[in-house]
Amino acid sequence: FRSHFYAWYISHTGLNADGVALQFSSVSFDASLLDMFPAWLVGGVVVAPSETVRRDFDALADLIRRHAVSHAFMPPAWLAGMPDENLPSLRQLITGGDVCDPDTIARWTVGRAFHNIYGPTECTVLATTVRFTPGSMPRCIGLPIANVRCHVLDQQGNPVGTGEEGELHIAGRGVGLGYLEQAEMNAARYVPDPLDAAASMYKTGDLVRWCEDGHLEFIGRIDSQIKVRGFRV
Repeated sequence: FRSHFYAWYISHTGLNADGVALQFSSVSFDASLLDMFPAWLVGGVVVAPSETVRRDFDALADLIRRHAVSHAFMPPAWLAGMPDENLPSLRQLITGGDVCDPDTIARWTVGRAFHNIYGPTECTVLATTVRFTPGSMPRCIGLPIANVRCHVLDQQGNPVGTGEEGELHIAGRGVGLGYLEQAEMNAARYVPDPLDAAASMYKTGDLVRWCEDGHLEFIGRIDSQIKVRGFRV
């Protein structure tokens, strides 16, 4: 599962041996796979800030400049407070995990490719992506990445039309095998894939809709789940 994700990321962001990636995420979070392994696989460099530097916007920006970081993932809350000027090396910026406000989108799209990603851990870090441009919808989560399929279904499991809200189901190579020794949870979350009898698709619990331009828009949760410091509760 991870190899397909790495291959897509390397190709999508143009990462090569000259690349310098920022290891922003803690290794306890799935996003750390995005931070580290793609760069190592192509012979690039990974720069890991200390916790003190990571939490200091100016110090983190200085580290990016000094090490000529070219690829980085940072959540919207960090980007909202980070200075965006004088970071010429930062060619590929990725965010996700929360909604970016329009001002943050406008600031960080200047001079670089700015990607918004979406995906639960159960589907190998990410499942969809969109390249933000000035004026992009903050809740747009884009299109499925390579080898991933997205289905927006109603409560009866039927596809909904463009503009109609439904639960996002993810299928394809990135879908995990399930939770260890959690049969009841697996039965609730992993359901048969209508296009592959030997595989499952993952019920995300996220409410989305297909937009007229073919992209997915995130609406919210179908339950009371929230995020607290990055943890789903």
